[in-house]
This record gives sequence, structure tokens and C-alpha cells, in this order.
Amino acid sequence: MKSISGIRMRTPSVDTREYVESGAFLLTLSMCFSPFLYYLSQNITREKRKLKEVMKTMGLHDAAFWLSWGLPYAGIILMMSFVMAFFLQAVYCSRCTFSVLFPLFFLYGISSVSYFSLHFIILKQFLQC
Repeated sequence: MKSISGIRMRTPSVDTREYVESGAFLLTLSMCFSPFLYYLSQNITREKRKLKEVMKTMGLHDAAFWLSWGLPYAGIILMMSFVMAFFLQAVYCSRCTFSVLFPLFFLYGISSVSYFSLHFIILKQFLQC
């Protein structure tokens, strides 16, 4: 065992300012969806009340209603996530690939729309009681 010798390797110093700065930037970038999501949740609940009854009298199923508002909003979120992923990859985070950032923003946007619309519906029902 005395023949084994080791070399102490240097570790890179950790700068906490980089982590705080990048965390603040990513939080700001993810908050870009907030006003848009509030607007979408209000429109979805307004459309739900109006169109649901009309579609049932026409004999259509609920899937047609959900596709009627889901596809346009998914297209808008698709475009927004494309722009945000391109901006983040080109300007700030050149180590990340576009193919990783784009699905991340897209799935975040879709799940946030579902979350905000659910909360808006529950909040409206709670306030009406």
C-alpha cells in the first residue's frame, strides 16, 4: 500500500453570484407566461359556459369542446416556447441545446394553462357560494 501515491487535484472555485444571477434570470423567463396564462384561464371559463350548452344541443361530445379551445392555445404556447427557447439558447445558455429547452418550455406552458384554468374555475365556484 505504500507504493500507491495520490495527487491532490484542484477543484474549481464556486461562485454563488453566478447561481443567483442565473436563477433570477430563469425565474424571470418562466414568469413571462403568467399574464398570458391568466388571460387564457379567463377566456377558457367564459367560452366554457357559452359553448358547452350550445355544443350539447347540437349533439357534440365534450371532446369536441376541449379540442376547440385546446388546439389554438396549444399553438400559441408552441410559438411562445419556440421564441423563449431560441432566445435562451442563443443569448444566455449556449451549453444547452434547443431540443432540450423547447420541450421544457412547451410542457411547462401546457401544464400551467391547465393549472391556472383549474384554479380559476374553482375560485369562481367558491366565490359564488
